[in-house]
Amino acid sequence: MTSSWPKTLPVLTVEQQRIRDDFMHYWHEVLPRKYG
Repeated sequence: MTSSWPKTLPVLTVEQQRIRDDFMHYWHEVLPRKYG
């Protein structure tokens, strides 16, 4: 099995991009409170 690096990520749909951005926003709020 050969793996290419860096891996190419699949193109996200608009809905998937919105979910990802929402998660990242949430995660950057939770991270400092939980681990900071």
